[in-house]
Amino acid sequence: MGSVLNYLNTICHSLKLSRELRFTILTIIKTYLLIHLVACLLFIVPIVYYVDDLPKDSWLIQAGVDSGNERHHKYIYAECVLMCACYFFGVSHGKYDISASVDEICFSMVTLFGRLYTLFLLAEVLRIFGIASVSESRYEQRLSQLEDYMNSKNLPLDLRNRLLKYYEYKLQKRYFNESEILSTLSDHLKTDLLVFAARKLIQNSSVFKLLPKSMHGTIIASMTSQTYSPGDVILLIGTIAEATYFISSGTVAVINRDGLELCHLEDGDEFAISALLSTTHVQLFSYVAVETTEVFYISKLLFFEFIQGYSEVVNLLEATVKRRMVKYGQIEKNVKKGRSDFLSELHRGLILESLVKRPIIAE
Repeated sequence: MGSVLNYLNTICHSLKLSRELRFTILTIIKTYLLIHLVACLLFIVPIVYYVDDLPKDSWLIQAGVDSGNERHHKYIYAECVLMCACYFFGVSHGKYDISASVDEICFSMVTLFGRLYTLFLLAEVLRIFGIASVSESRYEQRLSQLEDYMNSKNLPLDLRNRLLKYYEYKLQKRYFNESEILSTLSDHLKTDLLVFAARKLIQNSSVFKLLPKSMHGTIIASMTSQTYSPGDVILLIGTIAEATYFISSGTVAVINRDGLELCHLEDGDEFAISALLSTTHVQLFSYVAVETTEVFYISKLLFFEFIQGYSEVVNLLEATVKRRMVKYGQIEKNVKKGRSDFLSELHRGLILESLVKRPIIAE
């Protein structure tokens, strides 16, 4: 039964069901399997003990499900399950009198086991749903505090909505003290947890694909995660780039000095890598979050120490920088050409209609 429940739990996890729903499904199946097992024992034990010579007061004789009766197996199973459920949950004494000594012992054991199982089940229900209620209640308290703060500061509606969306994305409608939880874990468990949290980045990043798996945990543990709301400036043009950034999820716009949006970077892309490979630390472009975006960043000096022994990674980053610079330059050139063509056509009168004198009609 343990293997069956483990397989079912794995299936529920793969379907991404909530913890409460998984618990409910597994509890129903586990309870049915227990009742099925006990019902079979209630039928088999008296027959084995009396060697088919059941006393007349046996509940099997009263129900007509003994081996001497040619009842259909579905009827026999239904009667056994019904009697078992009545005593297991203590809802009634069933349809038949229990007076045979073996029957009394069996049903007493079923009642005792059922009571213990019910108490265990009640404790699990309180634990699962109680913890969920506590975390949701703390989230509501935090949300209420945020509302009071926004009201006291007279924040505009746009900024209020951004704060609320950030809270909902970051906490997922449940509040917990992440730093307190992480402080109780060993370094190995903490690293495994961080690697799992950054699994999307590791799967999508070309840099991590070229690095050995043994390096993933070390690099991720040295990174810092930051979530940006739509419109937030991650890096501003002209600033000193002290870190290299990796997009875990979301979209980031690349903007030049003229405010032109050159392209979008998405999951797994890295940016601010030109400062990593050259002596120029001044940022040449601005990077702005287009949607809610989670970014991992690491000190460029520390990151270079990690990758300097892997020439294929360094070559990949150099090629990426060159390719992007060519791409950005071509986009800027095309835009400028388009503007100049537009102005020349405007001067030549190819866009706007020429003025035409209209005759004045006297009334």
